[in-house]
Amino acid sequence: MSYGIDYGHFSENIHIGRLNKARTEFVTKEDHTIPAALAVAAWVTNAHGGEVDLTQTNGGSGFRITVERIDSTT
Repeated sequence: MSYGIDYGHFSENIHIGRLNKARTEFVTKEDHTIPAALAVAAWVTNAHGGEVDLTQTNGGSGFRITVERIDSTT
């Protein structure tokens, strides 16, 4: 059984779910937008000192992700 993660362009959510055997589409999926974003923020902060450059494996364009911690108290 394979799982996938994808950004939904129309829903603007990050979905995680089980993929079909061809790995071309979700069989089941759930919205994990906030937990996925927080996991990326933790990974960038802890494993890369707060900033990381990511590029496509096929040599396409990439992204620079910078994380800045904010105080959640109001």
